[in-house]
Amino acid sequence: MANSIFVRQAQQQPSSQPPIQATTPTPGSALTSTSSNSAPASSESTEPEAKPKASIAQGTNNPSTPSSQASNSINTQSTPAQPSTKGTSAQLSSSSHSSSSVAPGAVAGIAIGCILAGIILGLVAAFFFLRRRNRKKTPLKPLISKPSPAPASANIGNVQLDHFLLEATPDETIALEMEALRTLIRQHVDSHYHRRPMDEDASSLSQPLAKLGFNHQVAALCLDHKTRQQALQHVLSHVIFTSVDFHSRAELSLLPASVSAFIEEIPSNKNELIGDSRMKSQAFSQWRRLSVYLLHPDRGLRTPLPSDNPRVTSQAQELTAELNTVLRFFSEPDTASQQEQTRHLELVILECAKLGYVLLSQPSDWRFVTENPGTKEADYSIVVEAGLMKLSDRDGVPYRSPRSVVDPVVYVGS
Repeated sequence: MANSIFVRQAQQQPSSQPPIQATTPTPGSALTSTSSNSAPASSESTEPEAKPKASIAQGTNNPSTPSSQASNSINTQSTPAQPSTKGTSAQLSSSSHSSSSVAPGAVAGIAIGCILAGIILGLVAAFFFLRRRNRKKTPLKPLISKPSPAPASANIGNVQLDHFLLEATPDETIALEMEALRTLIRQHVDSHYHRRPMDEDASSLSQPLAKLGFNHQVAALCLDHKTRQQALQHVLSHVIFTSVDFHSRAELSLLPASVSAFIEEIPSNKNELIGDSRMKSQAFSQWRRLSVYLLHPDRGLRTPLPSDNPRVTSQAQELTAELNTVLRFFSEPDTASQQEQTRHLELVILECAKLGYVLLSQPSDWRFVTENPGTKEADYSIVVEAGLMKLSDRDGVPYRSPRSVVDPVVYVGS
């Protein structure tokens, strides 16, 4: 029996553990020191004490082993179990103590590092926030500084109107068109009015001429066959170009009705200051360009306001009828000649209206010259062929002195 116990103990114990004999015997080890030939009485005497241990051994080892064998196996196995349990608990306690213990200096370093990192992140965030807010701020300096002239380009709803408004036509192109119209008027006078002497009294001609804005001196020039051509050119140029001039207040205007009505409503102030005149010129430039843009039938073309519409044609016919109250004295008496003269005069007026609408659409300010700008001492000084002046640049800023693009042709009588 003892040999079997030791054999089982050798099988169950790992090879790495020390021999059983090296351990300190427990009080129950007296059972193992008894001889295998001991009497049954001795085993019986120890049986009551071994029964509780046998029950424990049965729960852990083999339930079929007798109580005496269980007691012997418990006594042999309990001896190495105690030191292994103590060693395990010691290792666990030492490992838990080493893992839970952190040096105080390391804890302080971690805390300081976290604080510094938080401060740096806060400074960076504040820097970007203040920089973004400063960009959105409107500077106060321009609000209290002296206002500068407004540019010609106007922004409405973040839309650049210059992309839709007409660009300035070159001065050379406008000058060529003006020269062509002066030639057309001269040819009309040469072709449709005679130069024969007349017995008419100047008083009979002065009344219709006065209605058109001329004095008796012009009537005398028209009756004189030597100066009739120059006088009739003066009458036609003055009446026609005044009707398409933005600055004139002609009763028979060929400009759009809304433009003519607005010009009539503007009060004239001859005593206005230079600064006021400058701002007025720029305001006129902006209003004129925007009005032309809104009145244009096809705004996407970016072309001058067209004059070929029924209203302009009707106005040209009315203006022709007014001019014929004077011109009928010098036209041929037959019906065919009079019809041809009326038709051609109407065409001349429509051609001049085209140039007037072109100038109305320009960003610069223009004016026709139909009066003699020279001395008034001459009795018969008249403008035979109208001139053309440019009053401002493309931003509406007026020049110090008007620039003559086409010089007028002036006749001075003796």
